[in-house]
Amino acid sequence: MTVGLTNSERIDCVRGNAMNPRQKKEESLRHDRRNAYGENDKSSRKAIRRRKRWVNQTYRRAVRQALVYRDPDDAQDGVSLVQRNPWKKVPDEALGDMLRRDLNREVEAIARRTAADSSFSQRLERKLTEDGWAPRGVQAVVRQFRSVALHRCFEDVDLGLTELREFLTVLHELDSGHGMEVDDDPPRLGGQ
Repeated sequence: MTVGLTNSERIDCVRGNAMNPRQKKEESLRHDRRNAYGENDKSSRKAIRRRKRWVNQTYRRAVRQALVYRDPDDAQDGVSLVQRNPWKKVPDEALGDMLRRDLNREVEAIARRTAADSSFSQRLERKLTEDGWAPRGVQAVVRQFRSVALHRCFEDVDLGLTELREFLTVLHELDSGHGMEVDDDPPRLGGQ
């Protein structure tokens, strides 16, 4: 018996499509959508209806004018020439894509900020290796990170959302100085 399950979970259990939490989260990130148009998402509800209404009104007005100002024999030809204004709602963006874009933007900002520090990429490579990242993956990510400092995009690296978050955590640690080694003998001022 399926006590304590939601209706959708019961259906999945009956169908044999039971998903683990990670699969559910990935599915949710693929299907949940957010307004990324750049305007107030609340006003979009009104604006979309208004825009659809405007398209239909202008089309009806153009058809009416084509019928009024032509003789009855030419009316059908005039109506067939009327074009509807092309307008479509911009689809909302998948939540996972939106999160990935924001994380990539943050990685790019750190890369540009640390571009002058020549040892940063070495510390990054050492930290990722210590954290258990695969050696080939570390090399690819660090290479891409270096190229971001030269004003290229970080989105070419194929990291999952979870790995990208882990990578960003490592970057924040190193960027804030937590991952830096402390010299036993700091340099002295004035040549002492």
